[in-house]
Amino acid sequence: MKVASGTSNLAPDKKIRIPLTKMNGTRKENEIVYYNAEWGPTTGQNEFGTEALFALQDNGEFKIQKMRGVRNTTELSLNARSFIVSIHGTYRALLTPGAFVDEGDTAELIGMQFVNLTKSNSRKLTFVNPTAPVKPTDVDLITDASGNTPFPGFRAENYLMLYDKGYDKSVCSASNKFANFTGCNEWGYEVLVRRTSAEGATPITGVIETHGKQIDSLLDDPSFILSGNGAAETFLINSALNGAQVSIDAGNTVTITTTPASYVTTAVARLDTVNEMMQTAIDAKYKLNYIGEGDTAENNKWTRAKGAAEKALGAKDDAADKKTLYGLMKQLQLDEEAEVINNVHLADFYDLYLTIINQATLIESMTYQGNAVMSIAAWHRPVAAREKTTEAIRDTLKLFKSVNMNTVYVETFWNGYSMSGNSKYVDYHIDFKNNVYEGYDDYLSAFIGEAHKLGIEVHAWVEDFFVGYQGYAESNVLTGKKANSDEQLVPQSERSKWVIRDYQGNEYTQFEGGKYKFIDPSNPEVRKFLVDYYTELLTEYDLDGINLDYIRYPVQNFYGYDKDNPDVPYDHGYSEFSANKFLTEQNVADKNRTLSYLKRQLSKKTSFDAEETAAAWSAFKIRQINEFVAEVKAAVDACEADRVKKGTYSENNIIISTSVFPDADVTEKKSQDWFSWVQAGLIEVTTPMAYYTNANTVAQRIMSMVGKIGGVSFNYGGIAPYFMGLNAYEEVTQALSALKGGAFGTVIFDSKTIMNSELARTYLSNGIYGSAAVVPHKQIDKLLAAFTDEMKSRADLYEIEGNKLTAYNAALDALKAMPFSTAEEIRAIMTAVYQIQNNAKNYASGHATTRIAEEMANLNNVLDAHLSRYYIDKEGWIPAESIRPDRVNPPKPDPDPDDGDGDDNPPAPAPEKGCGCGSSIGVATGGAALILLLVGLSVAFTRKRKQN
Repeated sequence: MKVASGTSNLAPDKKIRIPLTKMNGTRKENEIVYYNAEWGPTTGQNEFGTEALFALQDNGEFKIQKMRGVRNTTELSLNARSFIVSIHGTYRALLTPGAFVDEGDTAELIGMQFVNLTKSNSRKLTFVNPTAPVKPTDVDLITDASGNTPFPGFRAENYLMLYDKGYDKSVCSASNKFANFTGCNEWGYEVLVRRTSAEGATPITGVIETHGKQIDSLLDDPSFILSGNGAAETFLINSALNGAQVSIDAGNTVTITTTPASYVTTAVARLDTVNEMMQTAIDAKYKLNYIGEGDTAENNKWTRAKGAAEKALGAKDDAADKKTLYGLMKQLQLDEEAEVINNVHLADFYDLYLTIINQATLIESMTYQGNAVMSIAAWHRPVAAREKTTEAIRDTLKLFKSVNMNTVYVETFWNGYSMSGNSKYVDYHIDFKNNVYEGYDDYLSAFIGEAHKLGIEVHAWVEDFFVGYQGYAESNVLTGKKANSDEQLVPQSERSKWVIRDYQGNEYTQFEGGKYKFIDPSNPEVRKFLVDYYTELLTEYDLDGINLDYIRYPVQNFYGYDKDNPDVPYDHGYSEFSANKFLTEQNVADKNRTLSYLKRQLSKKTSFDAEETAAAWSAFKIRQINEFVAEVKAAVDACEADRVKKGTYSENNIIISTSVFPDADVTEKKSQDWFSWVQAGLIEVTTPMAYYTNANTVAQRIMSMVGKIGGVSFNYGGIAPYFMGLNAYEEVTQALSALKGGAFGTVIFDSKTIMNSELARTYLSNGIYGSAAVVPHKQIDKLLAAFTDEMKSRADLYEIEGNKLTAYNAALDALKAMPFSTAEEIRAIMTAVYQIQNNAKNYASGHATTRIAEEMANLNNVLDAHLSRYYIDKEGWIPAESIRPDRVNPPKPDPDPDDGDGDDNPPAPAPEKGCGCGSSIGVATGGAALILLLVGLSVAFTRKRKQN
């Protein structure tokens, strides 16, 4: 185990040693993690741990420069001359400022180098080109045709596998399920090696070309993929670098060796790749943001980033004493010959390497564009220490606007408190009740008012049945007091009956990531209380929508959580009321309608019908949530009607959205049957919480959800790289993957990403969020007005001139003016959009026709969702009961419309392959190209792990 030690000024004769759990990974419970600048400019870990920043001095020593205690949200900044030790849990007191160590204390590293540029690691292969499970115990959830259940790609826990041209993935349906070559899932790591040895020669030798969570690359004769899980994943992550040498001996032992030259190879290759991507994107007529305000064509963000990287790289013939990557590589070779480990030289070399990689990453961020119609949104938890005034709220919103955010889901009901200062139902949040917001009544009205001035929609994010957690002062929802008063409205004992418990009787949840309290979805008093409160919010505030979160029961599993007692269920939702209601529905005698009786019926130890009762109990809970969603929908409809009658707000439509889990087992584990809500037409927008460490998984899960929804609601992919401790660029890769999965945009969890990470703002605003976009669910006339204005503004980019420009603008003006009040009119708009798409070559040429076609295709997908919503809201169509009315005998658009000029117009060209840019990248480049680009990035910039 690697160990850090230090000498304390507080106890000068004492030394403490701090064992490290891992390097450069997401810090989990009770872990001690070492971070250097390769991870990013900060650790990105939450405030529930302690951290110390160790800075390299000119004499080669390390000193503690800064410390960060528990609940301190100020992040420490990393560079090539520093490292951070971050501790969570039991041992975090070791780095509590002033406890054992303090700023100015010296430290040394034991068993590790600060920067280790020359290393060699070995591990034995488990198998080459598997065609069956290596061991009978290698099972997973995906069953093949023969009844076997192998892990994807046959790679099981701690396995190191080799795949080359001889690998036949068709033998395993689990492998066939995945788009990438090996079929292995993202719970591992893969390395693509270009073979340098002759076929049949021993040892097998090669050079690493790229690496990441999943490699999507067709193998040819000279190449092979190394794929590892668990300990083998750690081996690959710690060893792999582009340009590193790979050797596999006769005993199948893999040795990976890196040198300073490997770093130079990686830097050169990375810079070449991103510059080629940028030029390709420019040539392809993507709307890019590499020329900033005040920039000239010759001196822009791209040329400056490229110049900084090239300066740091230097030239191959640089002298050993020159401060370039090439020069310092020669200096390190001299140090090695003299057997000198000079930390300053190592840090300087590494600093230049990271400069090149970071500038290359910045360039890549500029190569992507978003859609003209897309959600750019975040969930925002009000920050008590930061948003005390109206001006402070404006500062928050300016940051959101810097990335062109068009929607904010502001947390309005959380921990049982409201951000409404005058609610009749719920206490104003205790952290905000003493704040004064100039020009407004409270936080919520100030946030809405200032956001609307910037053209940002505000939706109330409400946490439905989750109303508090252990250690936090309980609101009136649980105490029974009148809102914002000490007056006791109902006895607290009555409100305690609202709280649900698990089977074991715990009122606080056990598997929610915290000790949370939930109230009873089956209780009509609870449901009426929430619906009345939501009605108040939507009546008294100019909200654009309501976002339902925690619209479920707590995490549960009927049998299996307690391994020592498998016949007793672990599940949730128990109260005397829910037991009586359920047993009444089951026609159980009055005297047995008790909680204790229900529990006996659910235990396999005391009931022959336990599993049958469990199935009925599960269905009962699912129905309670479904009924509540329908009740919220009815309340929102009434609020909309009231808005129309009173004319008090500029927008009468109130969007109902919901934060749901896209996982297949969400109904079983959380009683969250979101599919039935969508199919009943109750939900206009789904915001799936695709919170995964791997961008591929984000795309796959969202794609699966979009496919199930079938266009009857809008889908905005929820992503959470910052929340999960990943580096800033993952915001870009995961946003791209959400679009690739078919989402109409993204919602970031949470807004601290934008508020706290300047690097994330830079990457997002330079590329995928670089241009203003219209929200897909916007009313059609406003949607078309914003869209056509944007497309007109691109005429110069698309090089549309003369008569073609006149025709192009006329087509867009006609589209903008079309009526939209009936289904027939919406379909007519879609036909007009299709004709512009199909006739793109009449307005532009080359790549520009593809860009026009892409945007029109995306707009039509959005309009199709609007048409579904029309049939649901205006004509009472219920998707679960029939296909959409216009699809009974669907009209067939003319595949070759004649625009009257005598030409036969072929369909607009398909998006060109290989450009790797633009929001339609999933379509334009294909899955293989996209994933390879993302993997290439994560190789250069991140180190992250996840268990099997």
